Amino acid sequence: PTTQTLSVALTGKDNYDKGQKGRTRMLGLKGSWVIQQVTPKQAQVDYEIYVNPQVSLGDSANSHLVVSVFETLRKMREVVKNDKYRNATFSDEFLKAAAP
Repeated sequence: PTTQTLSVALTGKDNYDKGQKGRTRMLGLKGSWVIQQVTPKQAQVDYEIYVNPQVSLGDSANSHLVVSVFETLRKMREVVKNDKYRNATFSDEFLKAAAP
């Protein structure tokens, strides 16, 4: 059987914006999303992120990072059902640019 895989590389950008008051912008970010079709109606999503937050993290910050990733993935299930994304396709140029 043939499967389809989409890989998207993530990188941080220095001087991307001025930041937001009360928040620390994390530089040195590196990561990826890999979405692979398992069955016609099921996909496997792998998410990896490596970041230097540039601040000392307490237990609550670490736990927020874990929860935020879980919530992103959980909500993705609903977002992809939106008609806007349901039958989305990607050009070959886009897929090559997104490859890690």
